[in-house]
Amino acid sequence: MVDRAEVRRAALERVAHDWDVDGRAVRLDRELALPGNVVMAMTVRENGGHRRGVLVGYAEDPDGTWRSTGGSSGRHRPPLEEPWTMWGGWGPAEPTGAAAVVGGWIADQGVTTATLTDPTDRTLRDTVENSVVLFVWSDDFEVRRATLSLSDGRGREVYRGPLHPSP
Repeated sequence: MVDRAEVRRAALERVAHDWDVDGRAVRLDRELALPGNVVMAMTVRENGGHRRGVLVGYAEDPDGTWRSTGGSSGRHRPPLEEPWTMWGGWGPAEPTGAAAVVGGWIADQGVTTATLTDPTDRTLRDTVENSVVLFVWSDDFEVRRATLSLSDGRGREVYRGPLHPSP
């Protein structure tokens, strides 16, 4: 059986290998562990100096082994009118117990909480950690039509709009 620390180490090594960078160029910004699933958000400093956000997920099989369930990456953008500097995800959830994920790095450093609501009023909430928000679910959730709400430390809503702003 492999523990989560080994999964974390393997994920960091894999990201460094995939982006052809030294392991010191990869920083774990956030790890969210749920029963049978773990999601990690990492920042990679690419050889050209650009920052890339990488989301990876793993699920634990009944025999105790861990397998990759998804990943997403993109270069961090300067904050514009969008809530994200980088976002991504994968899913929908599989019947094998793997979770669906969407998340990324929030542009506004004053944001402390995030809420995602689908058209049927089902809601996912997360607390921002190291500028990262991770929404994880294992059942039906209409993420493509979801509304994102971001609030500051006083509970004031500072953004409300589509999860995926149009280009």
